Amino acid sequence: MGACRREGSESGRERCLLLIKDEVDMAGTRLRTAGWLVVCLELKETFLLVWKREKAKQIKKEKDKRPPTLNPFPSLFSLPPLLYLKTRFVRQKPKTHSFINQTVRSNSFLESQKKGMAGEDIDLSSLTLQVGETQEMWKQEMERRQSQVDVLQVKLMEVKACVQGSEEDAKKDLEVLWQRVKTITTLLTYLKSKARVMAVPELAHTSCGIKILEGVGLVDRNGTPLSSWSKNVDLSSFSPDEETCIRLRKLRGSHDEQDEAYIGELLESVQMVSDVMEGLVKRVIMAESETELEKDKVTLSQEEIRRKAIQIENMSSKLEEMELFALGTNGILNEMRQRVEDLVEETSRQRQRAAENEQELCRVKRDFESLKSYVSSLISVRETLLSSERQFQTIERLFERLVAKTTQLEGEKVQKETEVQKLMEENVRLSALLDKKEAQLLAMNEQCKVMALNASNI
Repeated sequence: MGACRREGSESGRERCLLLIKDEVDMAGTRLRTAGWLVVCLELKETFLLVWKREKAKQIKKEKDKRPPTLNPFPSLFSLPPLLYLKTRFVRQKPKTHSFINQTVRSNSFLESQKKGMAGEDIDLSSLTLQVGETQEMWKQEMERRQSQVDVLQVKLMEVKACVQGSEEDAKKDLEVLWQRVKTITTLLTYLKSKARVMAVPELAHTSCGIKILEGVGLVDRNGTPLSSWSKNVDLSSFSPDEETCIRLRKLRGSHDEQDEAYIGELLESVQMVSDVMEGLVKRVIMAESETELEKDKVTLSQEEIRRKAIQIENMSSKLEEMELFALGTNGILNEMRQRVEDLVEETSRQRQRAAENEQELCRVKRDFESLKSYVSSLISVRETLLSSERQFQTIERLFERLVAKTTQLEGEKVQKETEVQKLMEENVRLSALLDKKEAQLLAMNEQCKVMALNASNI
């Protein structure tokens, strides 16, 4: 549970870091965009003033030559090339932010001023005032965005400090888990040796404390005879041995209260397994004794079967006498059968007439139902056509949403696949380490066997 919580907290911190980085990048791009627009509008003002002067000179020359035929609404292509490009950029990339909306408003204001230049001069003072107001608003927006970037950087530093603290906690948890793995391996070796002992009947009897007493039979270590043994294992009275606890403490060193509780649970489970093994040995002994009793019952039942066979032979002779009596009654039954067949033929003729009447009635009902179904099908077709039109519209909207969602899910899928790849590599490394430890344990077990055989030979 603790490892799962740590993994969840680490993934949450990583998501927070990514969100903060995205916000910082977005704020930086907004600031860069705002500064670039300010420069563009300043250039636009200068080119606009130059264009006004040139246009006024051109208008004066044309008035001297011929009557005025200028278009009161000049097109955008009559502007200078650079100014046309800037206005096109502002039109093609509208943003939802406040400062870019103000930029579009100022551009529309300048274009409305340009449309009235054919007949009269432009009020330069109002134009410069409008441009100054927009510049002040952009500067305020840039300052506000810069303050947001500073706040996000502070949050990023705090999250990094939290991540460093979580790494130290993870190292401590790994040490505790390693000690627990060592404890589990010792308990597993104990259980393996216990299972090998239980596989041999003589050793199993001695380990369980089962003895044979004269006049009583098999008795367990508590002196309980075989007839009083219970088939169920009582696990409620278990308490771990103090010697086992002290040996495990010496083996793994210092630990906290949580580890003591964990080791206590492990000892309880190990003792529970050993008690279950002893209970199974007792149940095997009880099953063997029950099989002997069942064999005696089988011999008694075979004798009973022989007596029943003799009784069956007597009953078969009586049945032969009953068959002769039944042959006499068959004649009477044949006469009764003939009468019954006549009655059956009469009833079959009546049923045939009734069936013909029912068929005619069913034909009329089918014709009526066919007409009714035809009318209802026409109505349902009309309703389905109307509903299908509405469904097509809703399907188109849902398809657009689905496309956007799939693109988002594909990005998340790629990220999750990288994370899964890392976890699989870590799992392979841990499995290799576990195989190595198991090989070492098997080698030690073989050495112990060899030493035991040498000791027995000595």
